[in-house]
Amino acid sequence: MDFVALERDVLQDNIILLDAKTGALLALAGLLLFRCLDRLSGILSGSLFAPHPLVHWRKDVALVILVAAIVSIAATTMAAWLAIRPRIVRVNDYIYWGSKIYLTHAAEFISAIKAADAETIEDDMLRMLHTLAGICRKKHAAFEHAVRATEISLVLVVCSEAFLMIASIWR
Repeated sequence: MDFVALERDVLQDNIILLDAKTGALLALAGLLLFRCLDRLSGILSGSLFAPHPLVHWRKDVALVILVAAIVSIAATTMAAWLAIRPRIVRVNDYIYWGSKIYLTHAAEFISAIKAADAETIEDDMLRMLHTLAGICRKKHAAFEHAVRATEISLVLVVCSEAFLMIASIWR
């Protein structure tokens, strides 16, 4: 069935692409998180703001922005993980590699496949397409959430960096 082969390839390509893009978002989130934690450590240790009553409010503003950025980065990480986590659907058919038929010896497997009804195998292939489409939809939805959270994270990190730069000039 050419439709099954074509659609399976399209779905698998989309799943692979979503996983690759999500991996890039996770890497970016990791970099942003380390930067924010470094800045947070500097603020809490007092190395970024000299202890002076007039600059105390700047420290509080910087802390709020950085904590918001860290929370947003955590949301990015969670959404990205939901996009790339495995989604194995266990069924006992002629397609799923964990089916009982795949646990037999090679000769038994070959005999069973050759003896199987063509309509049954076609139904299994179509069911597999439906399963892959569901996996692709779920990955895409989680990826969209990860992208939105990343956008918010980037804005917050840029705001915190800009605020810290301006605050350092006000010393």
